[in-house]
Amino acid sequence: MSDEILRYLAWGLQLVDFDTKAVAPLFATDIASTDLDSPDSPQLEYQGGSGRSSIRIVPGPYSISGSAEWAMDVSMMHAILYLLMGDKTTVDNTTPVTDEDISFGVGETAKAFSLVNTQIIRGSFLLYDDGTTDLIAHDDGFGRILEDAASGFSGWIDYSTGDLYLAGGTAETDYDADYSHGTYEHTLVATSQNILPYFTAMVGKDIDQQDFVGCLFNQLTMSVEAEFIKMQAEIKGKNDSLAAGGLIDQDELPIPTGAHGEAQRAFHDMALWLGDSGGALSDTSAKCNSLSMTFNNGADVEGQIALNDRFPTRGRVGKLEVSGAMSLEFDSFDLKKDFWGDAAGASNNNPTEKAIRIIIDSGDWGDIQLDMTRVNLGKVGIAGSGVEEMRQEITYKALLDLDLGTPITAIVNNLHDFST
Repeated sequence: MSDEILRYLAWGLQLVDFDTKAVAPLFATDIASTDLDSPDSPQLEYQGGSGRSSIRIVPGPYSISGSAEWAMDVSMMHAILYLLMGDKTTVDNTTPVTDEDISFGVGETAKAFSLVNTQIIRGSFLLYDDGTTDLIAHDDGFGRILEDAASGFSGWIDYSTGDLYLAGGTAETDYDADYSHGTYEHTLVATSQNILPYFTAMVGKDIDQQDFVGCLFNQLTMSVEAEFIKMQAEIKGKNDSLAAGGLIDQDELPIPTGAHGEAQRAFHDMALWLGDSGGALSDTSAKCNSLSMTFNNGADVEGQIALNDRFPTRGRVGKLEVSGAMSLEFDSFDLKKDFWGDAAGASNNNPTEKAIRIIIDSGDWGDIQLDMTRVNLGKVGIAGSGVEEMRQEITYKALLDLDLGTPITAIVNNLHDFST
């Protein structure tokens, strides 16, 4: 039994390499729960005719699967959506700053500062001795200031506000700070290929870290109802092992929602826009009290086991289905008429295709826009019980936009980029 509770899911990029464990995580998530683990009974038993019990057990097919749940943040959703959808393009809207003055006064060795700019790019802050190129401190991309050249500097930075705290300085000394500010705009679409980027899921389990190699998203669900925006992932992968270096220390975890990081997002950060496909959308947020959206990739890993190895040789994905549900105020029969395809009632007409836009706004940390331009309403249920409020319970499915080549487009503006 461990005396410390330390549980996390760290994400390491493998990209096209199914077999090789990622060396280090790109970032980590403060998970609410996970059951990602080794498979049950991955052995072959042989009974034969020598008795009533099995006489031999040998290794059988082996692959891993499981789920994880956490509250959403915008900071690293571009990476999760890339692993989920497979295609990312990024526009750099950042501006570099050089030689911004950082000065300690008389008797000051620790001090709070406010950088001239906000929306500081993660991992871009560099501190130099005044007028030199001697690097003495930098940020780690997750809000911590780390020393260089044994300078003794430490501290923290809030990337959204530009607030900075430095300790270990020398009184009556000037320093120079370089950094970039602005945002990256990431556009993500669903690839038409049946291979998605692989990742290593590094799961902290109190006393050690269990690594899962060759992972794919089978399914990812986003849901909200007067609470945090909940993310639930179903993951499949090749195999698992203990991490060579053990657990990541809590004060070194690359978590974007740390003490000076982004807060997890909640229902009041989300907006829903609804309209006809190809037409204008209107803000329907005030009529919606619950919303969900599920990406189902139809991932197959366990079926990719062949001769001469008990482990899968690759993972692949099948049909992509993007679907969801919402509960809306019942104020008209308009959506029922769209469902019917006729204002008078059920008919032989095609249903009216809708468009859905979901926005998650995290202020200076960034935002996410999810666009489904062709949506079919699978159900528009209008019912009530007793004197309870009557509501519209709606299910939907996104169709392929033939012009865009994807059923959904995600646009993420944030303070981070990574190489694919």
